[in-house]
Amino acid sequence: MKPIGISFSHKLLLIVGMTFLLDIISKGTHIVPLLQLSSDAVLHHYDIWRLFTYPFAGQSVGELLVFMSVMFFAGDKVETVFPRFKFPLLLTMLTVLQALGFMLFLPSDPNPLNGTTLISFFTLGMYVALFPRHIAEVFVGYRIPVPVFATLLAIIGLIFSGAYLLTSESFLFYRQFSQSIIGGCLGIALSWSNKRSSVKKQSIIQSTTLPVIAPPPDEELEPVSITGTISSKTPSVFTEFREEDFTDEEQLNLILDRMIEVGYDALTESERHFLDQYSQNLQK
Repeated sequence: MKPIGISFSHKLLLIVGMTFLLDIISKGTHIVPLLQLSSDAVLHHYDIWRLFTYPFAGQSVGELLVFMSVMFFAGDKVETVFPRFKFPLLLTMLTVLQALGFMLFLPSDPNPLNGTTLISFFTLGMYVALFPRHIAEVFVGYRIPVPVFATLLAIIGLIFSGAYLLTSESFLFYRQFSQSIIGGCLGIALSWSNKRSSVKKQSIIQSTTLPVIAPPPDEELEPVSITGTISSKTPSVFTEFREEDFTDEEQLNLILDRMIEVGYDALTESERHFLDQYSQNLQK
């Protein structure tokens, strides 16, 4: 059962929104500019935190609206596909990699790096690749296919970026446009990789688990005593795994890794039982 509470995507949405309000309130101060990324600040002043905080600084209104829409409608859906903390880790790695790429290829750029364009389109790319045949309920009573919804959000984001062409800051358009393309492609590629990995695991399970053979209808099993002792003719009961564990993907990964190393025959009876139960759950 999914724990009750605010998802990471919605928490991130609130943090970015609060930072944007702080940026408006503190105009003329040095609070928000301390979060922006510049090569000089990291390499010469050792402001390492900027590698992680720059997405929260310098948001334009359009960029903020796109980010909040993506995280509110798509972020928590994408988050449910991955085990706990994996989606936050992916966004953190993406943020740091973009920062390192900026410092490597644009070390003398006087304009600091900020904004959430890469994260928005990365999440949007994962959303459309993971749920291509699903229906997105945008508002109560309004349901549209996920690809259509993702396309509309992408177009809105590019329109807001294109507004920079009408100003003297046209370099921001090219920066956000490239971030949009890179983020979307990375999200789609990672989602397809995750899907292929899941299909491969399921094929391994189905090819290695033994079929469950029911006893003939006329055959009677010896009763189990109240004290918990089991007759020698009845199969042993495995207590290492609880019933709710039979859908635990992390436990499945551990057993599959062990099976790849030592082979199926070397697995314990409880591990084989777990694979049998997991396979039966997939077939339901």
